Amino acid sequence: MADSSPAKPFFGEMADFFDWRTQTESFRERERKFLEIARLALERSSAERPLCLDLGCGPGAISLALARLGFDTIGVDSSAAMVELATKAATESREGNGRCTFKCMDLGKFLEGFSGEADLIVSSSVFEYLGDPTRTLQLVAGRLRTGGTFATSVPNMGSVYRWVEPALLLRTPRHLRYRREWRNSMRARQLIKKGRTFGLEPVQKSHFGQIVIKGRPLLARFTRFPLIGTMTLVVLVRR
Repeated sequence: MADSSPAKPFFGEMADFFDWRTQTESFRERERKFLEIARLALERSSAERPLCLDLGCGPGAISLALARLGFDTIGVDSSAAMVELATKAATESREGNGRCTFKCMDLGKFLEGFSGEADLIVSSSVFEYLGDPTRTLQLVAGRLRTGGTFATSVPNMGSVYRWVEPALLLRTPRHLRYRREWRNSMRARQLIKKGRTFGLEPVQKSHFGQIVIKGRPLLARFTRFPLIGTMTLVVLVRR
């Protein structure tokens, strides 16, 4: 199948940076958004031990938060450095004993080989880095229970920040690379349209993500507005 994981060298090199970002208010806002969706999915689940897959789990912060919420969580990432950080975090927390596990694998290969059914699948800022997002979305649909939820965040290209982002990132070339690594143009509208063809119905489309310039968050109270929030959260349910 076509490549369905983010570029491994880039994320390996940036693992420590992404780990640091999990301590920022910007990331905590992101985590809160995913946990809001997860709580609803947990209420709908009839499973004794509801299962969640975190695709592109990075250093594992969201995976561990989902485990604390009550999910058996499997975090998957193609970067060994990311998985090492995630595994360490799980070992040092109470979720390390079977509630939350991590795998270093190509996302597509993992989904193809996964035989279970998940109550919830999450993917935070991963789809823009995939070589074949359509195939990954199809696999996601096939690994959800009927009534299961898929929540993912993608860049909001309508945000004023996205218009000036390349110029701002020129000051930090290392960070500019993260945008250069985007490998497809699938955004919220296309994702929703494709999802419908695989039996995934949209139940929520919202915005979040602080504009941060020189380390200072701007307009933090207005991230829910399309012109401000830098990210779009898409929530789909399998019918």
